[in-house]
Amino acid sequence: MENITLTGKLTVIPAGHKIGPEKTPTWYRDEAGNFHAEFYKATVGQQGEDGKFHSYTWNISADEAEAFANMPIGTTFRVTLREKLTEKTVVDAKGVPQTQMLPRVTPSQNGQTMFHDVVCEDIEVAKQGTIKRPRTTQYFADVKWTEEPADTAADTDEG
Repeated sequence: MENITLTGKLTVIPAGHKIGPEKTPTWYRDEAGNFHAEFYKATVGQQGEDGKFHSYTWNISADEAEAFANMPIGTTFRVTLREKLTEKTVVDAKGVPQTQMLPRVTPSQNGQTMFHDVVCEDIEVAKQGTIKRPRTTQYFADVKWTEEPADTAADTDEG
């Protein structure tokens, strides 16, 4: 697949897993208005020739999220993206299974938006905005432990 180059506004999304029966997201905004999340994503989109809106999303670090979110209003970016692929086995007309590498695309419920999972190859400011942000947005990545830390009892003197 070829790389895709788009120019447009970038949106920063705090992201994480959804937990519990209510599917509550793990990201949140604290009392100071700062975002906390397991990870962050950036997204840019465009209207496609097929009449649908195509949204391209990739993972970014907390530092990148903060830098992008605090750019002056009106800033646009030029991004070069590579679609992530998934392996799918299909059966051809002769009944022979064949493996195909297909882009990871998920349609919205109404089918009018297509969500593409991509890797950002290159990003640069296409046009610097001129309107200063009214406040600074801060993003923090929360560290979640999946297992207990190593037992430190061996470090103590028991004698």
